[in-house]
Amino acid sequence: MKPTEIDIDISSKQLNIYVKPTDQFFSVANDKNYIKGTIKQRQPLKPQRALIEPIGGLEIEFFVPQTKQDYL
Repeated sequence: MKPTEIDIDISSKQLNIYVKPTDQFFSVANDKNYIKGTIKQRQPLKPQRALIEPIGGLEIEFFVPQTKQDYL
């Protein structure tokens, strides 16, 4: 089985998320509630890598909770 990778394109209004190798694609609003839900959704996938496209600080709301979770 190929390792799971999650690609996240962040804009001011939404997160576009693509999961490889399953070819799942979904978009969620870029706000704290949806970010928390997205983090919970991706946990069972146990991705080997997550690629996040930073856009002028918009990625911080997504990245900080991920980092805290990884180290807790």
